[in-house]
Amino acid sequence: SADGQVYTLIVSPTPHPPYWGHVPVSSLLFVVALIVSGIVSYLLARAIANPIRKLRDATVSLADGKLDVRVGTSVGKRRDELGMLARDFDSMADKLARAAAQQTELSQNISHELRSPLARMRVALELAKRKAGDLSEFDRINAEAERLDKLIGQILHYTRLDSNPQKEPVQINVGDLITEVVDNVNYECKSDGIDGVSVKARFDASPTMHGYPDALISAIENILRNAVRHSPPNGAVNIRLSQEGATAKIEILDQGKGVDDADLPRLFEPFYRTKEAPDTGTGLGLAIAARAIHLNGGEVSAHNITDGGLRVLIKLPTS
Repeated sequence: SADGQVYTLIVSPTPHPPYWGHVPVSSLLFVVALIVSGIVSYLLARAIANPIRKLRDATVSLADGKLDVRVGTSVGKRRDELGMLARDFDSMADKLARAAAQQTELSQNISHELRSPLARMRVALELAKRKAGDLSEFDRINAEAERLDKLIGQILHYTRLDSNPQKEPVQINVGDLITEVVDNVNYECKSDGIDGVSVKARFDASPTMHGYPDALISAIENILRNAVRHSPPNGAVNIRLSQEGATAKIEILDQGKGVDDADLPRLFEPFYRTKEAPDTGTGLGLAIAARAIHLNGGEVSAHNITDGGLRVLIKLPTS
């Protein structure tokens, strides 16, 4: 300046007001309300969907025969309609379990009661044969008595599996078990004079599992016997063992005529018989097999082979 003083001029930009200062208050409130409503809706949907999913899972388990499934501890404590539905579900499951237990007990009692007069009838038949000699009528009575005795035995076997009075599961070498069953069935084929039908085994793996060996032996034997009965003279029944991940796969293939596609889903139902089934069958063999396989945590299914014959597939969890 003229007087010799030094002045410093500092220029600074005019500060802008914050962005939110330009947004109307109503818009801010709308955004906040939208976020809050989204969170509340998510929590509400989750609170409704979780018990519904648990009820659905329990319903599927009950339909699969797991009569001990309950939802009271997880859903039944609610005081709304879903809680009432859960308590009604548990009540229904309790009644179904009691009905199934009563049916099993009734079947066992009837089977036991039938065996006593059957045994006496066979003794009386032997005494009659000694006095009157061999007559064709006596042979027919004896054959029917044996068939009835076999049926009673199968009913008892099925009901024992149904009531699940098994011991603790043990380690099973599936390949060794199949070898034992194949030897037994081949011996039966020779002793029963079946027309040259044989069972051949192939092992592509050697899986092990925890389960009930007696029940599993019974299952595979019943399926193999069924395959042998439906095989043509000099035919072969093939059984293959393989493993896929944590699942052991047993395939049993025969060279018979197969069954109608409509019969496939019902093959493992108790007392169900196809039109091609022989009159000597009881309709329980495959049902016993399916129950024994389910007891071991597995599943079984049947499929027609394109070139003829039936393929039964057993899947078992490995250890």
